[in-house]
Amino acid sequence: MSLNRAQRRALKELRSSEQLTPSQYRYYYRKAKGGSYRSVAHMRSNIELDGITLGGDE
Repeated sequence: MSLNRAQRRALKELRSSEQLTPSQYRYYYRKAKGGSYRSVAHMRSNIELDGITLGGDE
């Protein structure tokens, strides 16, 4: 349960910083709910693989 909360928190931060659109947020939220990601880092790497720039490593 704490893993899901951490993933949802990370998604909320990405949405509030406008790196994710509301429709992208819902898509990744549903995937996180379904248990598609092992960790927050795994989720972020999959988001970047989909072509969404998250920043961080410049």
